[in-house]
Amino acid sequence: KNVFILTFEANTLKPETGKTFDATVCMIYEDGIFLIIKDKQQVMIPRLQLSGYEYDQINQSYTNGDHTINIDDKTMVKITATKYNDDGTFMCFGSIV
Repeated sequence: KNVFILTFEANTLKPETGKTFDATVCMIYEDGIFLIIKDKQQVMIPRLQLSGYEYDQINQSYTNGDHTINIDDKTMVKITATKYNDDGTFMCFGSIV
């Protein structure tokens, strides 16, 4: 009879509405931007959540005055809605904090 005692520490990521996370911009489209949290979870920020920002098609960025959002930028994102999919993943929408 084999007995194993395991001790481990796990970092989990459960996106819940209202939570904020450090994220990195990974894709920019006219309809919004995608960010990635901890290299695990994508979050879409729809254009409607980018109030005050203008899409720049040439540079593929969003600009609000002196602030520009580019691919690979780090920012804080707040989860505004989630949906648990049948395949065990989450679909998330958010806004920039």
